[in-house]
Amino acid sequence: METYLKFIAKSFQKDITYKVEYFVGLVNGFLYVFIFTSLWKAIYNSYGQESFAGSFTRSSIISYAVFAMVIKISFTMDDQITTRKIRTGALITDLIKPINYFCLTLSESIGQSLFNFLARGMPILVTSLFLFKVAMPGNVTNYLLLILSGIFRNFA
Repeated sequence: METYLKFIAKSFQKDITYKVEYFVGLVNGFLYVFIFTSLWKAIYNSYGQESFAGSFTRSSIISYAVFAMVIKISFTMDDQITTRKIRTGALITDLIKPINYFCLTLSESIGQSLFNFLARGMPILVTSLFLFKVAMPGNVTNYLLLILSGIFRNFA
């Protein structure tokens, strides 16, 4: 288990070294949040109502859009990791290591997700709280379900 924690840390460190990619990803995340919140505001303004489609209010849909983008940004997986390792030859060195390759890949994905959540998702969420007046859920169960859905999103 300690070995895989080291791989999580290495993956986190690897992502933090590419500063330009980090800032581009952060700007991209802000852009997505701005686009989706603007889209939902325009939809609600076109109907001239504060409530639409039943019980969905404008503020709840804006909050949903922000949380959905934070989850998307935080839990994106690199689908090309094995393909890239085959091209570079790094797969051979991973396979001769006395560890499970699939656990190694999972550890690297966890490290990437932690980095994306802390370095991209949290700044976007905190900024959105002030800019778009996002309503934070008051129930702890909602946060647990949010984390659970983010984890299951990676396995779908």
